[in-house]
Amino acid sequence: MTVYHKQMHDRIWFVIWLSLLEIKTHQEGAGDLKFYKFFIFIFLLCLFMTGYPMVEAEQKPAVNEVSILKVDDLKPGMTGIGKTVFQGTKVEEFDVEILGILKQNMPKSAMILIKVSGGPLEKAGVIAGMSGSPIFIDGKIIGALAYGWWFTKEAIAGVTPIEDMLPLLDMDFSVPETLDIISPDSFSSGHNAESAYQSFQLFQKDPFADYFNNNKIDMAYSNMRFLPMPLVISGIHSPDLMPVWQKAVEPFGFNIIQGGNIDESAPASELVLESGSAVGVQLIGGDLDMKAMGTLTQRIGDKIIAFGHSMFDMGHVDLPMVSGSIQAIMPSMLSSFKMGSTVQVVGSIRQDRAHGVAGILGSSPFMIPFTMNIQSLGNERSEAFNFKIARVPGFTSLFLFFTITDTVWSHQKSYGQFYAKLTWNVDLEGLPPIKSNNLISGLDGIEFASAKNLVNIIHQLEMNPFQTISIKSIELNMIVAEKIQEVQLETARLLKTEYRPGENMDIYMQYRPYKQTPKKFTTQISLPEDINPGNYELTISDASKARMNNFKRAPSLYDAENINQFIEKLNDTYAENQLILEIWENKTGLAIQGTEFSRIPGSIFQVYGSATQSGLASKLKKSLILRKIIDTNYEISGFEIIPFTISSINLHGR
Repeated sequence: MTVYHKQMHDRIWFVIWLSLLEIKTHQEGAGDLKFYKFFIFIFLLCLFMTGYPMVEAEQKPAVNEVSILKVDDLKPGMTGIGKTVFQGTKVEEFDVEILGILKQNMPKSAMILIKVSGGPLEKAGVIAGMSGSPIFIDGKIIGALAYGWWFTKEAIAGVTPIEDMLPLLDMDFSVPETLDIISPDSFSSGHNAESAYQSFQLFQKDPFADYFNNNKIDMAYSNMRFLPMPLVISGIHSPDLMPVWQKAVEPFGFNIIQGGNIDESAPASELVLESGSAVGVQLIGGDLDMKAMGTLTQRIGDKIIAFGHSMFDMGHVDLPMVSGSIQAIMPSMLSSFKMGSTVQVVGSIRQDRAHGVAGILGSSPFMIPFTMNIQSLGNERSEAFNFKIARVPGFTSLFLFFTITDTVWSHQKSYGQFYAKLTWNVDLEGLPPIKSNNLISGLDGIEFASAKNLVNIIHQLEMNPFQTISIKSIELNMIVAEKIQEVQLETARLLKTEYRPGENMDIYMQYRPYKQTPKKFTTQISLPEDINPGNYELTISDASKARMNNFKRAPSLYDAENINQFIEKLNDTYAENQLILEIWENKTGLAIQGTEFSRIPGSIFQVYGSATQSGLASKLKKSLILRKIIDTNYEISGFEIIPFTISSINLHGR
């Protein structure tokens, strides 16, 4: 009997003794009413006290509810079993022998070294997808298979101790109020211009290259590592995309493999999740399906723990949990893996920690609806695609990138001439939507060009320093033709070098369409009536060079001071089919809280000029006087700069 239950035993006997004493008093003449009141009191008190241990038991940590064997009780040579799924949904056993204990594998943690055998393990060795497979000695669970090595000649694996995993069941299982990837302290308001400019370069060469190069893990063959988690994808068609996708996810311990979607041969109603069952996390659903597959370690009621290692190591999360069915084991000298498919969504993963993930069975979390419509000119074919994307801070944009590139590749040619008009809408919770359009054209890479701008917007939303933004839905519409619509701006000139305020400025340009003779184009700009006399510049540029020119002139203009200004700047972007004409005065201006002010009186400039030292304002190298944007049906490239002067006499002779 525990100390706690002995105390309860003594209390109950004390209450019974008081009851007998009161009954004796009643027999000596106490009133009936007093007796019955006291009897009711004693009855309720006994009921409360005898029921109290049940309440206490419900509040005990989960570690006391499982029959476990701790690391200190283990010795080399002990034998037992492990459980996992090798085929379908049936949980099977394999043999286990303890080789040793690696103390301090992590601070205040150990790793159990085991050798496994039996079934497919004889040929395949330790298999990716076994992460989380429970290991038992004498019928007691000791932990979850979670680690392995490359090119091993014997099936040797590492086990995460169960005492490190069970505390996950006592953590917060509520839906997280926010899903943040970065700390607000890592930002200084008004000083994020460099990252803003770098964001324009995202996906120009290698998707997520900078991010993943800075977050590589040691994949040396001789080093222990988490067992790679099969990232099973159904619907992928492009062999060219696989290396790009694999490079993006490999640093996080994933191994991309092609697999199936819903396995209808495994009746969901008959599937019982238990220790050793195949479980996973769905990252993309719908017309493209992507899930990370592993093994369930322990189930207590409607809560489960799995994997024996982290997935993203993001702490409190809200990810769709799915049950799985295994179609085949693929032996490999490098690393064997399970090939599986989803049975159904069964609940939510709520904790993602170093020693495993924990989830709760029941309702599944919200996934972002993504609709994609592609209209192909020439064959007059229109197709609609529907997806669901998991909300994983910092990774949602990556999953969107996967979805767009694969869909475009599989329904459009990857090489040869292409032209596409893009429009998109990102619907946000409690904020204005982000709507924009673009035109792209070229000889190859339509799948990457189609994804670049929209994925960059979602990436910026994820990384914003102001607040967590909930994306309600995403829509992308494409009109595609097999031709090239590109032009190169060759020359631009003015008829004269001096103009008066209010005068119309005629601009003559020559451009060359792809593999065609040069063509001429004329446009006109009306100069302001109140423009100051002096020296000016006219710049004519494509979208990319306009962004670069503006950033070099005024990097602080890319900063946002609040969430509304941040959304405005995401909406205020140039498209690749736009020709941007800008007139600049060779006088300094000011940028105050992300807004440009030019032609400021000297007294005001002095007041705000001193604020530049505190970061409240910044000086601009040149002042923007006028901007004109011309929309075309071509993707434009080129840049021209033309100096001119404004005389002191206006059109009215004054």
